[in-house]
Amino acid sequence: MPEGRKVKPEQFDEFYAFIAKRIGQTRREVLAWAVRAVQREPKDMTPGDWDNLRTELVGFLWWGGGTIPDSTSSPTLGQQRLFDNKGLVRPSQEDAKAMLDRMGAMIAAVIKREHVPVMKMNGTLILRLASTYYGSSEPYWMQTWEGVRFDWPDRAALALGSLIEREGLLLKECPALLPRDEEICGTWFVATRPRQEYCSGTCQSRASTRAAREGTETPAEKRRKARKEG
Repeated sequence: MPEGRKVKPEQFDEFYAFIAKRIGQTRREVLAWAVRAVQREPKDMTPGDWDNLRTELVGFLWWGGGTIPDSTSSPTLGQQRLFDNKGLVRPSQEDAKAMLDRMGAMIAAVIKREHVPVMKMNGTLILRLASTYYGSSEPYWMQTWEGVRFDWPDRAALALGSLIEREGLLLKECPALLPRDEEICGTWFVATRPRQEYCSGTCQSRASTRAAREGTETPAEKRRKARKEG
């Protein structure tokens, strides 16, 4: 981790506790948070919701698809300091909206099992010798990009791409039919096990009951069969 400005332990601890509670501490939990976040209706969000989301997004980027470090020394976001003299460095509400839009487009591609564009890059990837590593005096080599400008949506795309790379096969769309019509539930979710096909027990029960009554396969069975044939 690059060197950053030392922060007060209580300042970092408050941020750490917030993101651990709000977005999770494992790749799967953080991916599930991202999936929920992009499905929220902006018109239904209060100013307080947006304020929380801006902090959550910083935690999402800092987490970056790996394990949240338990060190409070010099926290940074890539080569950007996580805290400045005014406190936590956060995206604006407009930046947050742009981040969610970018993440939503990526998740939509994953749901369709299509290639997922992350970002175009035109710069130089270099290896540099960093002087410290989590407060240790031992130097270490790290990869960094030079000549590349990462805006807030770019950073969100990179973080989400790392999560998709590891947990993307668990990202699905619920195929259950809604009551009294032919529209599907369509909720995006992260499965807790590979064979989970529905977003909730309610949708699973509804699909099973309907299939039994009509003597047909459930949507999940049809989807599994289509995958095998494809």
